[in-house]
Amino acid sequence: MNHLERVRDILPILAALYAMVMVANIHAGPRLMLPASTGIDAERVVAGLKWHMLEVGRNEQNEALLFPGN
Repeated sequence: MNHLERVRDILPILAALYAMVMVANIHAGPRLMLPASTGIDAERVVAGLKWHMLEVGRNEQNEALLFPGN
């Protein structure tokens, strides 16, 4: 299966998903605004996610070295 056939297979699913999200956003109530000082810092969250993903990658590399073929 080449890339064009894969895109043709996936495109209707993506269009349906996009339509569902748009309808859900139209029917959703107004978004709640968080207070200015929630104590949640987006930079800390992103840094934590980045650290986690790097650790997962390191673990996968180490496992590949210890157990080749898995």
